[in-house]
Amino acid sequence: MSVFEGRVVVGYDGSAGSGEAVDWAATEASRRSLPLVVLCAYDVSSLVGASPGLPTAGWDEAARLAADGADRARKLSHGIEVTAEDAIGTAAGVLIDASANAELVVVGTRGLGPVAGVLMGSVAFAVAAHAACPAVIVRGEQVAPGPDRPVVIGVDDSVRCQAALRFAAAVADDVDAPLTVLCASRPAAAETWAAAYWYAAAPEVNPEAAALNAAQQVVDAAVALVRQEFPAVQVDGHAVAGSPTDRLAMESRNAGLLVVGARGRGGFSGLHLGSVSRGLIHEAFCPVAVVPAGRS
Repeated sequence: MSVFEGRVVVGYDGSAGSGEAVDWAATEASRRSLPLVVLCAYDVSSLVGASPGLPTAGWDEAARLAADGADRARKLSHGIEVTAEDAIGTAAGVLIDASANAELVVVGTRGLGPVAGVLMGSVAFAVAAHAACPAVIVRGEQVAPGPDRPVVIGVDDSVRCQAALRFAAAVADDVDAPLTVLCASRPAAAETWAAAYWYAAAPEVNPEAAALNAAQQVVDAAVALVRQEFPAVQVDGHAVAGSPTDRLAMESRNAGLLVVGARGRGGFSGLHLGSVSRGLIHEAFCPVAVVPAGRS
């Protein structure tokens, strides 16, 4: 049995940003009544040709950091098991491996790098893109969803998005938070050549209005699913024009958690990690949850 089975796993490297991630993970693990693992990775790939004593010293440092992170987590946890783990490998690699068995993986967006590098931006992107379970990137304000802080989800018309929608609705249900469903439309006719093609093929249709109408249909379907499966959740939805990244980032100012799918269909909503999700890891004002298809 994996040491990460059914647990919340958080990356820690001793930096202030990683401490914020540990704090968030400890609170969330306590809310879910799940054990918490504080994980520090030790990357030996940069030590080729180094003196014999360095690998041992680095390993000891990784173990110490993991223990320090676990001590910090225990101050915020309430009756849950908190353990420290250190592992050889890149920070992204060990966290992605852990996600195969974990319930949730938590990282931050900036960090130290030399020993674990858990919170370097590239690590956050890699974990968000490849984690097998939902991954939360802790950035922005230290906030959590609740009655005064909605869960916000960006949706598109892909089947993959449904896992993210159910994850967002389940969180909102658990913490009595309202759920806001947002779909942003960015019509292909925004470029001159595309506009010319659109008006030639369907001159009677306004491309901006058509895109917004399509986005509204996506929102209506998402809201209907939530109301059917999570009847206690207060949910509303909005179709808006503009960049999905910009509109979701704006919505995140008052949110407790922003949720997106790991990959979307593209097109008018473009919820793909390389664009919207990646942008939100940079720009959101609250923690961002990236949910892979099939996991909720």
